[in-house]
Amino acid sequence: MAEPVYLFHPWDTLTTGVLIRAPEFSNAHALNLQVTNKHARNGERRTYKRTPTYQILTMGFTNLTRLKVLELQAFLTLSAGEDVRLFDWESKQWRGVIINNPQFVADSVGKRDEASSVTLEFEGIPIAIEP
Repeated sequence: MAEPVYLFHPWDTLTTGVLIRAPEFSNAHALNLQVTNKHARNGERRTYKRTPTYQILTMGFTNLTRLKVLELQAFLTLSAGEDVRLFDWESKQWRGVIINNPQFVADSVGKRDEASSVTLEFEGIPIAIEP
């Protein structure tokens, strides 16, 4: 069973947080590699990879209550453009930023009793857990 997703801001002190149920199975996990191909003077081809490599997580959440969507919107407004810590559905820790615009989440708020769907895009790097 998938774990819920936790978001915390600021990323190092975990002061403000929000808990969201596990995302749907249609999530995307993309690796954002930046590779540069160059040729040396002797014609030899060389490839360089830029690190750290940022990964993009796209998570779709369905059947969220109106209160949960408003809570998520408040969190996104507070942490806009700043690093957050994410504990994903596989219990992995990430450091990065949420790419979504908080207004986009506000537009998905349903009426009082309607369930809402929200898609979050997160760009970050995994955090190595030290023993």
